[in-house]
Amino acid sequence: MPSYTEILFETGSGNEVVGVSDYCDMPEAARKITKIGNYYTPSAEKIYSLRPDAVFIPESSVYALGAELEKLRVKVVRIPPEKNIEDIFSTIRIISAETGKKSEGEALISSLKSFIPSEYKGRRKKVYIDIDSGLWTCGGLSYLSDMIRLAGGENVFADVQRNYFQATWESVLKSEPDFILTVSGSFSDFSRRPLASELPAIKNKAVMEFDRSQITRPGPRVFPLIKEMAEILGSGENESSKKTKQKKSHKTDSISRYEEKKS
Repeated sequence: MPSYTEILFETGSGNEVVGVSDYCDMPEAARKITKIGNYYTPSAEKIYSLRPDAVFIPESSVYALGAELEKLRVKVVRIPPEKNIEDIFSTIRIISAETGKKSEGEALISSLKSFIPSEYKGRRKKVYIDIDSGLWTCGGLSYLSDMIRLAGGENVFADVQRNYFQATWESVLKSEPDFILTVSGSFSDFSRRPLASELPAIKNKAVMEFDRSQITRPGPRVFPLIKEMAEILGSGENESSKKTKQKKSHKTDSISRYEEKKS
């Protein structure tokens, strides 16, 4: 997983990484490491040939790689899905403990916590998360929903006990979001839907756009985005600057972990 690779580098184990997925492109040094396939079709044989001391994989009932590697007597470390920000800290602790970098892991967690604003006490802006075309969005069991909460906002589908799902257009209209967070690059399609112009977020051009490869990887790089979200939503800035800051744009790409949830 790209997020595991980034954590390994951030905790000082980058030089010990012998293989990564095709999607692991951060930091720059990860691009030079042997690729073992993509998320859906990794090569157990290729991984075995690299003689790793441990292989980090996501804990998933649809992911057969772990059993294949264990048959080859390769140590497999399964990591639970990150449903909130605390789970990302847990992932860092699992990885750093396995690599003998516990103190580095705790230091990283401490530095990441500095990006999280103090608890917001005002009225929370309602946010619709446009994760992909076709109205794919996030429920309350996604760390993205927790990012919105920590930034002082509220995911309009936070009460849905799922990580990712397809919403109906009617439910989106009924939710009346104040902001739209988009990482899909499909906002123009979203804004052309029937009655979209009636949504508060569209009327006010209140759109947050973030780099897909950064925000959809539950690792260290999502934490600066929490602070940015707080500034955009208004919970992290004073009244005079609130009025001038409504849109944050970033270049997007096509890498996304969430697609595994759609299968």
